[in-house]
Amino acid sequence: MNHSTNKMDDTTNATLDAFARGLAYSSRSPVLRTPASLGLDFEEFSYPSSDGTPLEAWFIPCAGSEKLIVAMHAFGFSR
Repeated sequence: MNHSTNKMDDTTNATLDAFARGLAYSSRSPVLRTPASLGLDFEEFSYPSSDGTPLEAWFIPCAGSEKLIVAMHAFGFSR
């Protein structure tokens, strides 16, 4: 194995480690707007995840509808 191969491996490992740490310990983006900013009525609520972490959500009702849509945000984002 030559020196450049070891350097590439070290660089790759460092990059992958940084990427994994970012996924494992991502900070959440702040909530800058609510549905009210679009003129929508909504209710805030939270419920515990399987590990006890509170999950926060918005319920946006639609008059006359009996359906519920659950939308999950992308990793690192909030509501």
